[in-house]
Amino acid sequence: MRPQLLAETSVPAARDVTYVDGVGWVVPQADGQAVTVLDDLLRPTARIPVPAGGAPFEASVGDRHVAVVTLDHLAVVDLAGNLLWRRDQPVEAVGMPCTPNCHLDTRGMLWVYLPDGDHLAVFDAASGREIDRVELASQIGAATFWPHPDRTRVGLHVVMGQDGSYSWLVDLDGDRIVCRELAGECLSGFTSGGDRYLAMPHVDGELGIHDVATGTVVAGCAADGIPGYPTDPEYILIEAGAVVDDDLVIVGVNTDEYETDTEEHLLLSTRDLRHVATVDYGQPMTTYAIRPAGGSGRWLTTGHDGDVVRLWQLPGLRT
Repeated sequence: MRPQLLAETSVPAARDVTYVDGVGWVVPQADGQAVTVLDDLLRPTARIPVPAGGAPFEASVGDRHVAVVTLDHLAVVDLAGNLLWRRDQPVEAVGMPCTPNCHLDTRGMLWVYLPDGDHLAVFDAASGREIDRVELASQIGAATFWPHPDRTRVGLHVVMGQDGSYSWLVDLDGDRIVCRELAGECLSGFTSGGDRYLAMPHVDGELGIHDVATGTVVAGCAADGIPGYPTDPEYILIEAGAVVDDDLVIVGVNTDEYETDTEEHLLLSTRDLRHVATVDYGQPMTTYAIRPAGGSGRWLTTGHDGDVVRLWQLPGLRT
């Protein structure tokens, strides 16, 4: 299957590229200590200076605020880059991956993952008031936040390298954080109605589409047994994947035992995880290239020459 290329751009010194519904693509850029915001077609709309102090940082952008977290501190600025508040949040880098992260939700709450034992904290984004903090079962990880389509709950996935992964669905009950551990390992996105989620394997070797309410596996398979995909040559399923739309997910597989840093991308059915198509970009893809794009039939690929990222769409969809 040959996808449609919608847009491409260069994002030098980007730590990552993340899609935020209603905002666009958020690009933390360590070289300029700034966050660049791109629209849905990767066109720059804003470049916001952030108080990262020269350190590596993760960032989140909302409709009024930009949050930045480092191993030393947490800060929030307005969309012009004016500092609203800052507080020290020192984390001792005693292992790997040890990467804090943050997420601004649509209610004006700032969720912060701190790999110091580990903790999840929530703040009022405007004032900096800490609302609650809970200890997590993970230890010294790196987190990804996945906003739930109901715009209140938030998915949280923490990967701990060789020590495995945890995933939770978190919410606020009054001023108390409520965490419910999710079945499966690596939470990798929700369907549009929020009733199902994709869980990629890390250690246990199971790929699954799960029911959000019960954790039940709606569709599942072994990582080395994707239905309808040939096993010759043998392949290794990469942990990263994305929900393309309610009918399809996209995953990456390595087919040469990592002799090269490349992967093939497969479209799988959300009904039974059967192989639907292998994506033919007309060019190789580097490992861990897939980024979700909001579940509307699109996805992003990274790792191209010259820091280029490319936005793709299923063929036949209207732009």
